[in-house]
Amino acid sequence: MLAIVSNIVLWNYEMNQFDWEKMKEESSITNVEQVTTYSWFNAQNEYTINTGSLVTGSYTSTQAVDDDNFERFIESSSLPYNPSAYSLIGLTSLVSGSTSDLVSDNGEYMTVRSYSVGADVSDFVDNEKSDVDSSADKGTHSSFFAQQSGPDNVMDMLQEENTGGGSEQWVSPTGYEDPGNSWYYETRAYDDNEGRYAYTWVPGRSWSGYLVLTHSALTCDTVRYLIRRQTSNIDRIEVDIYTEGKWENVYSGAGTWETWEEVTFDEASVTQMRFRFHNDHPNQNRWVIFYETDFMQSTSNYEVDLEVQWTNVNYNEANEELCIYCGKMGSEDLKVDVWTGSTWQNVFKDLTNGWNNVSISSYLDSSTFTIRFTGGTETSDIIQDTWYIDAALLHVWSQEHTMAIEFTGSSSIEDWNQLTWMINSAWTTGSVDVTMQLYNYDLGVYPTSGNGYLDYVSSATADTDETKIQVISSNPNSFRDASGQWKIRIIGTKTTGTSFDFKADMIELSPQDYQLDMDGAFTIDVSTHPLEYIQTFELQLRYKAYDASEKWYLKAYNWTSSTYSDAGFNVTSGHTPTMGWDYYALNLTDVWQSYVNSQGVINLKFVDEGADSDQTTVDIDFLGVRVKMEGTQFTFENDGALTLHLISLWMIDSTEHQRYDIDVFVNSATTKNYIRFDMDIPTGAYTVKAVTERGNVAVYSGIGS
Repeated sequence: MLAIVSNIVLWNYEMNQFDWEKMKEESSITNVEQVTTYSWFNAQNEYTINTGSLVTGSYTSTQAVDDDNFERFIESSSLPYNPSAYSLIGLTSLVSGSTSDLVSDNGEYMTVRSYSVGADVSDFVDNEKSDVDSSADKGTHSSFFAQQSGPDNVMDMLQEENTGGGSEQWVSPTGYEDPGNSWYYETRAYDDNEGRYAYTWVPGRSWSGYLVLTHSALTCDTVRYLIRRQTSNIDRIEVDIYTEGKWENVYSGAGTWETWEEVTFDEASVTQMRFRFHNDHPNQNRWVIFYETDFMQSTSNYEVDLEVQWTNVNYNEANEELCIYCGKMGSEDLKVDVWTGSTWQNVFKDLTNGWNNVSISSYLDSSTFTIRFTGGTETSDIIQDTWYIDAALLHVWSQEHTMAIEFTGSSSIEDWNQLTWMINSAWTTGSVDVTMQLYNYDLGVYPTSGNGYLDYVSSATADTDETKIQVISSNPNSFRDASGQWKIRIIGTKTTGTSFDFKADMIELSPQDYQLDMDGAFTIDVSTHPLEYIQTFELQLRYKAYDASEKWYLKAYNWTSSTYSDAGFNVTSGHTPTMGWDYYALNLTDVWQSYVNSQGVINLKFVDEGADSDQTTVDIDFLGVRVKMEGTQFTFENDGALTLHLISLWMIDSTEHQRYDIDVFVNSATTKNYIRFDMDIPTGAYTVKAVTERGNVAVYSGIGS
């Protein structure tokens, strides 16, 4: 019974203790308002430096603004690059060494040997169809193809042709024809007696019959006549010549009377001329008197001017000769001229029987080479000559050795502001013609001048180390491909019958591309800052750059495009430093979701605007990500002696009663602000209730806008 009583007494005691504590709680809600909050997050690990280097400090030095506590970085340039592989070109052979010997100028060589490329070519003439001087050939070949082999006693006969152009004289016809049997005393028309004549009657409104005057074939370009008419009713005259098997009219018109008249035409081989006359009287006959007529004969002039040509000629040899083998030659000289590109230059004044050889090195400067055969007498030459050519060829030869090798290597793919390439080497013989070329990937060729091209004659003293350097400031990125590969070709040639060696001591590419590129990871606490309630992110950098000539950029990793970007930021133009402490702030606006992943990770990149020739030092005092959120803030006040434990929160308006679990402790005699990002203040009258663990309720009433 006592136990029961005791129990009862104890139970009463516990109830009284709870009630006592409950009565001691004095909680209130003093304010409810919409607030915007900002929370900073910093890097929790060291930054990743992609290009550049860390000088002093650590990432912890960038977590708060403090002039005396910062992290220092400096831009760096790509390391020099050396070849990692090579290819021997042609018959070039490796003597000793490897690309590992090309890293430093230390007298340790990679050595390769030249090979003979000497040529000895006999190139027979290709065609006789050229016309480089736009002047037609004169003369003929009997068989041009005979010149394309031999000497084998199979000859091409060159023969002059009669071109006319000698002295001229009037020649009387030697006969006549009267096909209409209408002329009288026909021979008087060419008896050289102007006191006698032939004549004919011409019926009214008719043509007379033809008077045809003949002669053996002669070269002629003019005929003349002396005639008279009875009246002007003889109103027309026609003159024809007979050439190449047909009649050709050379004059038709009113004619010229009682004085000599000449009719000219293109020179031709003529055998006859004929005349006829027209009478326009309606019914009466009229007579025509023919006193005299003559041919103008051009005496013979024999000429030869025959071009022959070589195509696809090897024109780079040390020795180059024109060689012509002749058989029987005519009494007239046969000359040979070469075409220089604008004029003819004589090389043989008179070919003779057998071989005729002459150097043409000063004329053979392209793959096409043309000569012509001409006679020694080209005016008033009345004798037709012939000459026999057995073979015509170009003999080109040289004693030459060459070495050719290509080196390849890899490099960075960062932008290069400048590129220096250097080769230190020697040759085991003196005076080698050397070409060094750095491949231009944009043009797709080894350059032949300018950037990427070096040529020189090596020292006259064998085994002399020589260093060749070129600095490329214009488009240096052209000299590597998209993956950073590059290649160098070296060629050495010398006219000699003895092989020689190329000794490469050092080959190096040195870009000048100072740059700083660093990344950092920033993690947002998504348990206290749920992504669905975030408004945006802000980035802030406090830094000092010791170069005011280049901009700096903050970018964030775009998880959608998998690239660093500033697309959508409020500022995308970068920041220009003052060389003092500068603030560089950015807002990710409404595109921030692309730059943070579901775990709350934001990756930031700090980078300069591009490689340049100045090495810049940068101090970073603060770099952080700030989260911007909007929520409802409740201010709880504890005026009691005991600590309050708030376990639930009610938001009540005319349409909704919503309960929210909370876990908030408020110490005695203190005030505490509590923010909920998932609660909004209703529009109009509302009531907020906060319930303690002991069951007390604090009430706040307000009017939302």
